[in-house]
Amino acid sequence: MNNRKKNRKMGKLLEQLRTSRKWRREDVAERVGVQPGTVFLWERGGRRPREGNRTELEKIFGTALDYDDTNNAGKKDSVVSDNADVIGGDDNDTLPRNTILYGPPGTGKTYATARRCVHICDGDATERSEKVVRNRYKELVAEERIEFVTFHQSYGYEEFVEGLRPDNKGGKAGAGFQLTPEDGVLKRIAKHARKLPSKPFVLVIDEINRANVSKVMGELITLLEEDKREGADHAIEVMLPYSRKPFSLPKNLHILGTMNTADRSIALLDTALRRRFMFEELAPDPGKLEKTDDGIDLPEVLRAINTRLEWFRGRDHLVGHAWFMGKRSREAVDRVMRNKIIPLIVEYFYDDWTKVQAVL
Repeated sequence: MNNRKKNRKMGKLLEQLRTSRKWRREDVAERVGVQPGTVFLWERGGRRPREGNRTELEKIFGTALDYDDTNNAGKKDSVVSDNADVIGGDDNDTLPRNTILYGPPGTGKTYATARRCVHICDGDATERSEKVVRNRYKELVAEERIEFVTFHQSYGYEEFVEGLRPDNKGGKAGAGFQLTPEDGVLKRIAKHARKLPSKPFVLVIDEINRANVSKVMGELITLLEEDKREGADHAIEVMLPYSRKPFSLPKNLHILGTMNTADRSIALLDTALRRRFMFEELAPDPGKLEKTDDGIDLPEVLRAINTRLEWFRGRDHLVGHAWFMGKRSREAVDRVMRNKIIPLIVEYFYDDWTKVQAVL
């Protein structure tokens, strides 16, 4: 393996180790005593860390960075958070119960949830076509084994867990109404999952970082932990505030969230939430793109834009590959650039057109 390929492999490993700890390049640079731009070059494979720097990096991450074809550098490390919930057992039981798919806009996070849900419910779905996956996903939704909800700024505990709703069915004629507890999406799917304990259920939370998660989940954040769920060694129940009934989460309920890092960095998420989820990155993938019929090299276009964006704004503010997929002509690419890519970059730089021009 030549030095360039070795540098790229080491850079990829270094980036994986850094992101698994939810660190910024600035955090690594401060610990090693270099500039953030140097860390950027290391991760891109443009420069190899000096011996002293590499020693410091190995101390920080607790693993060897001496990457070649025969060693097992980085094998001790994982992108799974220390407390992410994973159950041992059969193939499905090895899947984490709480996962967040995160990445910049246009990387197919919402699209990827359908395949992940089918994988959780049926087993390995990697060999199935997109059409088959989509049809099976609709079947699982109809069977009430999958629920889908989108978080937003106005979303609250009452919609997610339970709330009080006006009801005049039980009152006397003309006597007005009374407030009765009504189940939210989490309680509904938990009830379904409890009835069929041998089958996995999935609650998909799109844009999980756009709501005030602590306010939405309340005391139920504790129940997400694997050892706090029903049947576990340290299972617990909480008393719900409106129905005044005990509640716990079944072990066969998976929580699958998506997160747009351009809206909010992982580092800004509630610490209690971060500790209870496995974070899986969906990064821009130029390899899924092809040249257009008139010769525009879309993979290289995406790489060039994202390299510049990462230098200016960091890894959370990139451009995804999904917007370019299926674009076969110059006109189609121009429309995407004009209507999607350029407005997003302008937003990244708060209308600073000098930097927008530098990226483009």
